[in-house]
Amino acid sequence: MGDVGIPIYGYKDKWTSTGLGVYVVPNCRLAGAIGHLHLDFLEKIGGFPIQLTVDKGSETWWMYAIQCALRETLAPEIDPNIYPPFVTVKSVHNTVIEGFWRWLRDKTGITLKEYLMQGQKERWFSPTAELHRNLFNWIFPPLIQRELDEFCSWWNHHQIRVQPEKDMPSGHVPLDALEHPTQLGGINCLIPVPSEVLQELRAILTEEVGSRESFLTWVSNEFLCIAEAAHVALGLPSITLDNAWFTFRQMSDALEHNV
Repeated sequence: MGDVGIPIYGYKDKWTSTGLGVYVVPNCRLAGAIGHLHLDFLEKIGGFPIQLTVDKGSETWWMYAIQCALRETLAPEIDPNIYPPFVTVKSVHNTVIEGFWRWLRDKTGITLKEYLMQGQKERWFSPTAELHRNLFNWIFPPLIQRELDEFCSWWNHHQIRVQPEKDMPSGHVPLDALEHPTQLGGINCLIPVPSEVLQELRAILTEEVGSRESFLTWVSNEFLCIAEAAHVALGLPSITLDNAWFTFRQMSDALEHNV
């Protein structure tokens, strides 16, 4: 739909197969955006992994810098020659996350894409109209994030199929393995990181590339206020996927008359 889209970025634990988080991002090709998202992620899980494996791409630069700095500062005893802090591979070889995307696409992705495209197909949405782009970004990313959160919850509570040839666990529930790794012969490799360290890294990243808000917010504060006021004035219900395009049409008509 022109320049409008909802990129997503995800984290998955290899040993347990746990989906640690899948997030909507305004632009997942910007190193600053992924750097701030990564700090959000580390704050959420309360630590950092021994190793990160990512696709090759310039957007991972700050994630690389953060991971290496944390390893060097908080886990200097781990030999980087044996356990590299950061590994890059071609996307086709990053099977851990690529397989996850296939499950997401098959379970919800295709349906969500068709639903989002409905607006342009029915001519309710025009990618050349700034108002439409802003309103789309106000309405749909939170809804897609909710669907991604539900997918992760489903995935983490379902039972992985048994694979006798697999070196790592199989036939288990991902979240159980993450919370109780010793029951499957594993250990907890998450390295705790103090909150003040993350705050310091955030300050450095902000100084170098810009604030978190400049990368991870979907609309300006000005449009946020306008949209929220219009939604209340129209007496519209809470926005769900069932009524999102109806809400879009009602609000776009009202906002166009007020511009």
